[in-house]
Amino acid sequence: MIKEDNLILSIAGHDPTGGAGIQVDALIANHHDKHCLSILTCETVQNLKSFEKIIPQDEKYIHETFKNLLKNFSLQYFKVGLVPNIKIASKLGNLIASNKPEIVVIDPILKSGTGKKFFLKKDLDSLIQKLYTKATLLTPNIYELKTLTNKKNILDGILFLKDKGIENVYVTGELKKGKIRSHLYSKGELVNIDEVPKLKNIMHGSGCALSTSILCFLVNKKSLKDACSKSQNLMKVLVKNSRNHLHQNIFKI
Repeated sequence: MIKEDNLILSIAGHDPTGGAGIQVDALIANHHDKHCLSILTCETVQNLKSFEKIIPQDEKYIHETFKNLLKNFSLQYFKVGLVPNIKIASKLGNLIASNKPEIVVIDPILKSGTGKKFFLKKDLDSLIQKLYTKATLLTPNIYELKTLTNKKNILDGILFLKDKGIENVYVTGELKKGKIRSHLYSKGELVNIDEVPKLKNIMHGSGCALSTSILCFLVNKKSLKDACSKSQNLMKVLVKNSRNHLHQNIFKI
């Protein structure tokens, strides 16, 4: 029998390389001894060098899949990854608001690893209001924080999100003195800074893996600070041991 605290729900896209999206969420969940349920938000046409296009799922499919999963499972722990458009963001926001899961970790993916942007600037406020405000924890990288908030420094971006109703933010990817720094803020206050060495590996899907790992640690009753720090340490090991490829490394678990 699968216990409810061994279940997470990944709401994310499909990456045909297997390096990110739902496949990586399932790998990380399994590493944490969790079973990963899934709802596909979109399909993508991409490889490790280029991102060609995104193919959104139908909103009806997302709603019906969610409703049918509820017949068998108590859906309490969500990870939200790639969301292809505002309509689906709104649908997911409504599903979260109406079902009130215990923990929602959202990885705000705004562009592909190869640089293709997914949202216009005019859509970002709607994205925040309709979906990101439902997050227990938002996990933007530096680029995503600056893009979402139009602020140049981290603290100003954090305060902007706090004013919108987003209390907990883990900002990743600040490069400083050969290390990658990640900042955890809660209610506008800095809680912790994690530092890991910058490795030479160019990694595919690290943001997906990190946010899913944080969710799994939170399900295991770790504090927000510990869940983020432990996940960063796990990523350091997994990136070091990843599958080597000419273009980008891929997780090996």
